[in-house]
Amino acid sequence: MTLEIPVQDVGLVSENDMALAIQAAEEVFTQHGIDPMACEVANQSSVLQQMAWMS
Repeated sequence: MTLEIPVQDVGLVSENDMALAIQAAEEVFTQHGIDPMACEVANQSSVLQQMAWMS
């Protein structure tokens, strides 16, 4: 999984806090039996559909 953070937002959260947030998110995905990569694929598909609709 890739996490993209805009350059202007990099300093808003410490590296440790970001690691803790990622760990918490992974635990929630696991608790609910959700594949984070499937969510990413669905999100990308949705973005592409919205872009096609807007053009």
